Amino acid sequence: FLTMHLEGAGRAAEAFVVAGRAAAAARRLSAHHEALGLYQRALRTAPPDVPAAILAATLEAAADSAATIDQNELAAATYVAARAAWQTAGRRREAAGVVAQLVACRHLLGDDLDSRVAMLHQALAELDGVEDADPVRARLKAGLAAAFMLDRRLDASIPIALEARSL
Repeated sequence: FLTMHLEGAGRAAEAFVVAGRAAAAARRLSAHHEALGLYQRALRTAPPDVPAAILAATLEAAADSAATIDQNELAAATYVAARAAWQTAGRRREAAGVVAQLVACRHLLGDDLDSRVAMLHQALAELDGVEDADPVRARLKAGLAAAFMLDRRLDASIPIALEARSL
């Protein structure tokens, strides 16, 4: 309620902060519809000088909320925006980390296996030379294993899943 008033009063910077906090609280309560609406308000009111990493984290959280309530087109587009914002912030690990969720959405939207696998391989390549990237590699490998499994290619999926698990 407060975020609506702040936005309506033209107090965008305050609305951005309050909406982001309220959205995070809504997510913790599994109120994902409300969280998505609040993240969208935060993004509408984001000041032009908001740091790219904060914008990226907000976009990623909004995409997660959209995916949770099966708004897959919106989720996919928002993951793409989050990835770009992470890249702008120079955060290669976080930019690559978004790809597993993006690929899951793209699967639900009907993208073919080759395009999904290509996205995952590109993200894995982007992690070369990045410190502390094994958790992200594991998530991407798990996404790759899932992509093959969903295409009924278990012989390809199992070794990748085992590699993800070992990471």
